[in-house]
Amino acid sequence: MKLVLGSFGFLGSSIAKALSDNGMPVKVLDKFSGGIFKNSKFITDAIIGDVSDKFVLQKALKDVDTVLYFISQSYPSMNHPSLQFEIENTLSTLDNTLSIMHEMNVKNIIFPSSGGTIYGEVKNGTATENNTQEPQSAYGAGKFLCEEILKYYCRVHGMNATILRLSNVYGCPFYRKVQQGAVDIFIQKALSDEPIELWGDPSALIRDYLYIDDFIDAVISLLKNDINGAEIFNVASGTGHSLQDVLDCIETGLNKKINKAIKSGNYSGVGRNVLSIDKLTQKTGWTPKYTLEAGINHTIKNKTSML
Repeated sequence: MKLVLGSFGFLGSSIAKALSDNGMPVKVLDKFSGGIFKNSKFITDAIIGDVSDKFVLQKALKDVDTVLYFISQSYPSMNHPSLQFEIENTLSTLDNTLSIMHEMNVKNIIFPSSGGTIYGEVKNGTATENNTQEPQSAYGAGKFLCEEILKYYCRVHGMNATILRLSNVYGCPFYRKVQQGAVDIFIQKALSDEPIELWGDPSALIRDYLYIDDFIDAVISLLKNDINGAEIFNVASGTGHSLQDVLDCIETGLNKKINKAIKSGNYSGVGRNVLSIDKLTQKTGWTPKYTLEAGINHTIKNKTSML
């Protein structure tokens, strides 16, 4: 039995539905409504509650062998000046969850880290899992510290953690209220004829974008492979694209010009970040199927159907 924590969000709900569709019995837990899973054949229990509530989590962990941890308490755009929020919220919640998992003898966890922020600037080529971690934000530092907590529980308590260093996953079919994910937010704004705010030259900002279906396939492929201790995998497309490439694909997909608003000042974030997927491919045989253009076209189609 799999347990998806944070099952109401984009990644959590997508994974829970995919596991269910693949015939894997799944429980889901989130503070918000579990009603989105009411017609899913293999969702055995949709629990509404807070993961920080020990009794709620203990109930959810019963008969579970693997936890998929998609709880999001912070986002890259929050840009906190210190680590206080990460320590008091992100790290504390993860540690509490792992502690109760240990008590309940649940050994396996899949955790989404952030390849897009944990490596910092990747000036040339692609970052492998052995690259030095140099996060430039509190969010990235929080993910780095989460990885260390997971390694501790694996080392000391014999747990198994699959750590996913994600690139920029996009393709959310519903409206994203949180300003997270450039592709999804740009498409939403373009569909509503709202201006898209850009810092500086969009052709100079290079990122690795991964369509949601490819992400789901990667997670399922890892679930089919044994993980011992803590193992880290980049989950990405392995290809860099500029923000201008994204804008061009959206304009082509919508067949209209986008309203762009160039903000003054210099962009202070990482300029280039592209990830190697060789380790994941060697472990599972997985490779992404969607080009950026194809993924954006699918996203436009799905979002348009929701309007």
